[in-house]
Amino acid sequence: MKLTTLKNGDSGLITFISNNTSVKRKLLTNGICLGAIVKINYSPAIFNLLHITVNGRLLGIRKTDAENIEVLKMK
Repeated sequence: MKLTTLKNGDSGLITFISNNTSVKRKLLTNGICLGAIVKINYSPAIFNLLHITVNGRLLGIRKTDAENIEVLKMK
């Protein structure tokens, strides 16, 4: 499932990141890598932004970048 399909408060394990090198480089510099646990803190409906926590760091990423991340939802 895509990262954008998770709802506020949900967590997931990153299983795949797009092969697009520019997007992948941008995500990796922010600590978003395979095997990392990501939590959706806030996803405003009117903005194209996700507020997430990855490895204890609070980040804001665009939903278009989040579409390139596949996650496995955690319970």
